Amino acid sequence: MEARLIFLLVLCGSVVIVFFYLVYKSIHIIEENEQAIVTRFGRFKRVLKPGMNFILPLMDKIAFKEGLQERVLDIPPQTVITKDNISIKVDAIIYWEIFDVYRVYYDVDDLMDSLANLVKTMLRSKIGNLELQETYSSREEINSKLINQLSAVTSKWGVRVTLVEIQDIIVPEELQKSLQQQQEAASRKRATLEDIEAITLSVKELLKIIEENPEEGSEILRFMLARQYMNVNEKISKSDNTKILFMDPKVMTEALSNLLEEDVRGME
Repeated sequence: MEARLIFLLVLCGSVVIVFFYLVYKSIHIIEENEQAIVTRFGRFKRVLKPGMNFILPLMDKIAFKEGLQERVLDIPPQTVITKDNISIKVDAIIYWEIFDVYRVYYDVDDLMDSLANLVKTMLRSKIGNLELQETYSSREEINSKLINQLSAVTSKWGVRVTLVEIQDIIVPEELQKSLQQQQEAASRKRATLEDIEAITLSVKELLKIIEENPEEGSEILRFMLARQYMNVNEKISKSDNTKILFMDPKVMTEALSNLLEEDVRGME
C-alpha cells in the first residue's frame, strides 16, 4: 500500500513537473521591434509579434528571430575602373533595416554576405560608367541612384535600404599629384588672364585720362608706373622663391615719360 502511494506521488509530481515544463516551453516573449519565425515539423507556421506568444511544445520551434532596427553596413574600399580608364578605390556605407522576417529567412541565404556583395557590384557598375571628375561632382546623384537600385533588389529579401553614402574616393598618389598640378596650372592661368584684363583696363583708363589732360600726361604716367612697380614688388615679396631686386622707378619712367612728351608735342 505504501509502495503504491509513493508511486502515485512520484507520478503526480512528474506530471506536474512535465506540465510546468511544457507551459514554460510554450511561452515565448518577443521584444519590441523584433519578430520571429515559428515552424511546425519543419514547415512555416506563423510569425510571432512583440509581446507574449504561445506555441505548442515539442511540435513548434522558433526557427528564426531577428530585430527590425536600422543597421549599418560598412563597405571596405573597392577597386573600380572609371569610364576614362583610371583605377580608383571607393568605399561606402549603407543603412538598412528588415521589414519582413519571412522573406529574410526563406528568400535569401546569408543576408549580410548577399547584401555586401550586391552593394559592391552596383558600386563598381555605377562608378564604372562615370569619368573621374564626374565621380566627385555627382556624389549625391550616385547615392540616390544606388538607393533606388538596391531597394529594387533587397525588397524581395524583406530588406529596405534607407541610405547609401559614398565616403571616400581614393586615387593613386601619382595621379593625385598630376591632378593637383593641373589644378595649380589652371589657377595660374586664371590669375594671368585676370592680370592681363586688369592691365588692359588700366591702360585704357590711362589713355583716356591722358587724352583729356595732355599737359599732365607725364605726371600721370609716372604715378601709374610707380604704383605698378610697388604692386609687382609686393607680389614678389609674397612668393615662395623670394628675390631681392634693386630697381629705380625714376630711371624706369624717364624713358617712357620722354616718349609720352614727344607724343604730346606731336598732338599739339
